[in-house]
Amino acid sequence: MRQRLLAIALALFVATLLAAPSRAHALDDPSIAYETITTPHFEVHYADGLDDLGRRVAMICEEAHEVLTPIMDWVPAARTHVFVSDRLDTANGSAQVYGRNAINFFGMPPESDSVLGYYDDWIRILVYHEYVHILHLDTIGGIPSAINAIFGKIYPPNQLMPRWYIEGLATYHESARTGTGRVNSALYQMWLRAELLREQGTLTLGQATNTITRWPFGSVAYLFGSFFLTWVSERHGESFLNEFNHLMGSRLIPYSMNQAARSLSGETWDELWQLWIAQAQQSARATQSAVQARGETALEFLTTKGGESKFPRVRPAHDEVSYFHNDMRSHPDFSSTSTKALERRTLFEVDAAAASSNWSPTGRHLIYSRRTISQNIYRYEDLFLWDSSTRTEVQLTQKERAREAAFSPDGKRVAYVRMRGGTMELVERGFGEGGWQGSERVLISGKSWTWDDDRHWQQLATPAYAPDGKSIVFSWWRQDLRQRDLWRYHLDGAPGERLEALMRDEAMDLDPHFGPDGLLYFSSDRSGIYNIHAMDLKTRERWQISEVLFGAFSPQVSPDGKWVYVGTYTSRGYDIARFARPTAPVSAAPRAEREASWRHYPELSTAGWAHADYTPRLWLKPLFITPSFETSSLGYSQAGVSVQGYDPLGRHGYVLSTSLIHDSSFDRTWANLALSYQFGGAPVAMGVGASRGTYLATRGLFAESTFIPYLERQHAARLVMAYPFASTRDTLTLSWGYTLDYRDYAFRPQINPEPGDLEPFEPELGWFNEASLGLSYSLLERYPYSVSLERGVSTSFNASVRSKALGSDYESLTLTYSVFGFAPLPKLERHALALSAVGGYITSDFRQRLQFSVGGNPTQNVLQSAIFQGGSSSLVVRGYPRVVARGSKYLVSSAEWRFPLLELNRGFSTTPFYLRQLKGRLFLDAGSAYSGFLADADLLMGTGGEILLTTLFGYYLGGTFRLGYARGLLGEDAQHDVYFLYGGGF
Repeated sequence: MRQRLLAIALALFVATLLAAPSRAHALDDPSIAYETITTPHFEVHYADGLDDLGRRVAMICEEAHEVLTPIMDWVPAARTHVFVSDRLDTANGSAQVYGRNAINFFGMPPESDSVLGYYDDWIRILVYHEYVHILHLDTIGGIPSAINAIFGKIYPPNQLMPRWYIEGLATYHESARTGTGRVNSALYQMWLRAELLREQGTLTLGQATNTITRWPFGSVAYLFGSFFLTWVSERHGESFLNEFNHLMGSRLIPYSMNQAARSLSGETWDELWQLWIAQAQQSARATQSAVQARGETALEFLTTKGGESKFPRVRPAHDEVSYFHNDMRSHPDFSSTSTKALERRTLFEVDAAAASSNWSPTGRHLIYSRRTISQNIYRYEDLFLWDSSTRTEVQLTQKERAREAAFSPDGKRVAYVRMRGGTMELVERGFGEGGWQGSERVLISGKSWTWDDDRHWQQLATPAYAPDGKSIVFSWWRQDLRQRDLWRYHLDGAPGERLEALMRDEAMDLDPHFGPDGLLYFSSDRSGIYNIHAMDLKTRERWQISEVLFGAFSPQVSPDGKWVYVGTYTSRGYDIARFARPTAPVSAAPRAEREASWRHYPELSTAGWAHADYTPRLWLKPLFITPSFETSSLGYSQAGVSVQGYDPLGRHGYVLSTSLIHDSSFDRTWANLALSYQFGGAPVAMGVGASRGTYLATRGLFAESTFIPYLERQHAARLVMAYPFASTRDTLTLSWGYTLDYRDYAFRPQINPEPGDLEPFEPELGWFNEASLGLSYSLLERYPYSVSLERGVSTSFNASVRSKALGSDYESLTLTYSVFGFAPLPKLERHALALSAVGGYITSDFRQRLQFSVGGNPTQNVLQSAIFQGGSSSLVVRGYPRVVARGSKYLVSSAEWRFPLLELNRGFSTTPFYLRQLKGRLFLDAGSAYSGFLADADLLMGTGGEILLTTLFGYYLGGTFRLGYARGLLGEDAQHDVYFLYGGGF
């Protein structure tokens, strides 16, 4: 039994390696040139125009190396490549160590309300986090180190650890090294507190090891992992984490985490988890008791499903409140609720929108931002104006990276913030008749200072006009102060006297709003929990007006002063609520309880750093060497090797493969060679390839009344291109290709026909040149709580042709098409109707006519398919044997009712196997393969049901087991069929 488990574990980690993502060749702007800064430990690549951000990132990278390498007890053998990208308005980054160490750095700072938003320097937090990944995953020793020395860095064992450890370790260090970061964030502490106090119980280690199917979904790895490892480091010291990294990084099979932890600390991860959960829950309950003792504010919820419903906005001249609504069960939208009936109605659906919005003074126009795509490459936020009277929208800015706009009290001006290469600006523009009037006025800009001045790197958020329209209050994070405060900009103030700090402390002050009483309302974590505060700008008196357990944000006071509408948080996520505005202060606003987070970082010299144009050829040497060996039952064997390389930006990539094939006596040898190249530096994805190969063919040469195996040699060259028409909602892709293909004998066996044998015939050899064209379109929606695609349509059409006009010796035409549609079922949440129709047509002048075949489920090795991520066919009519109809045409359609059965979310400690959901399907299939007319075809029809179990293997490989029953309804081949399969289905 132990040997069997060891074999399964070995197969599992090999499968995980094979499933490791290959280098993506992203579409790019060919007009952009790139530059490289070479430092002692990094190669920092960035586009022209991002010089300031590139230099800043390079500086912080070297700082991270000096700070983190001694702490983590590892120094990479080669420089780490860092790609500074600024094509996407999303705060994020990534790291990988396959082939070479590389970091992708997105040049967008986090929003002020994001859990990433607590930092002393957002660039430092991001770089530290990603470089911890590099140091952790690059920690390789023992047999894995020897494997990598031979074949390239194909096996980093620490990459095969669960996400709670990988992401938790990086999040722990981002926080421990800076004094800020997520572990020290009141927002993240709020998330954890809500999870620890759930009535249904908190997460087990098995659940955190994988991905749960409820809020906060994949964020669990960061949330629980970071706080857990912070506690573990306090209990056993950071040296334990380093020793664990080195031990696991030297193991050939890395899954025995509990045994490794016990060998180093005397305690397993299970035991540590139980101890930490007990202490963390005790602390959370103490916080709950303290809030209740102070008098917890009673909240009345407008939404109750959680998710990311945020930013309530009182609509002027209307008795309603609008907000961004995203319950993760339906399409995001801006919704509105009557202040009396509290019944939600949808204003309009929106794609890729930021949650913040604001109304014009008349309540007619709603201004908001959402992501747009320009030049098919750049995904930037721009401002839009929605007209409630015509229910239409107008785009106000173009590629300006603008967001968080607010109207002046008279509606004649708009203030907003915008991104500028890692820093931000506060801008004001005239407005009238649904559009801009006059030129812009830049009020504050980080670009007023050079990149090496801390004042250059500043982030601004959520501007709000004062009631008299003469000043703007906004939330401002300044790197020179390393804190976020509320500031006031006096529009008519004298130069040098326009800026006024309203707060100057360690608290995070967010979301300013002026109430009808003229007071400034805002959200702040100065008590350790985000609560609503009020301030009199004349007297500077401040007080707290809410006392909540989790958090309250984005205050909006109703025109009558009776209610305060807020975004709030529970274990479901973010919801909209309101509470009665107190007539007297709940308490005087406390000073910030947070300890000063200021840290001193090493000063670095840039002497010896080199600046140059980005030169891809410097990094195109092979990264991976992959051997291969296979044999056939007919006595032939083949041994080969392939090498793969790509440049750090993914503009150029290649695979070169060579092999030798031998007969059983090794008297004959044939050489194979193949080369493919991909170019990712243009808006069109392009690939070319050429090959000379010898293959064993078992059909085609008919003699001695049987098919005789022979060796066929193929010379081929291919060109493929694809152009995706990018959109924030749907996807349209056009692809085309051309193949030169010549085939001949490599070895023809001796044939000795007898007089009574059937007439022999030779295989069809010569030119098989082919052109192909593909067109696909999809507008599909699946939400985090969905059990299936729930809404939309997807269709594709593909054609390939061989013709003498293309230089082919043969003629053929193949057409295939598919249409899939999905619709939610009314009044049945998470239930969906799925419809499909797939078909094809083929004609050729080949001796053996090409045909399609249709039938029931194919045979499958379920365990092998699960481990190596194979799948079963989806083009079947269930309730029949595997192949019952053949022809030059086929059409198969299905209708399925899909529904949830049970949320399992069941894990087993650190075991790399997880049970996620049970789902059900009732289906009706119909179709056939035929050569004449569809009306004359023998129709196959089957019905039945399936129970689906969704799982995770190796922490990362998702898959579905299907247990089904089908009954064929028509024809003599109809049967009862009970089957168990892995994957497949549409």
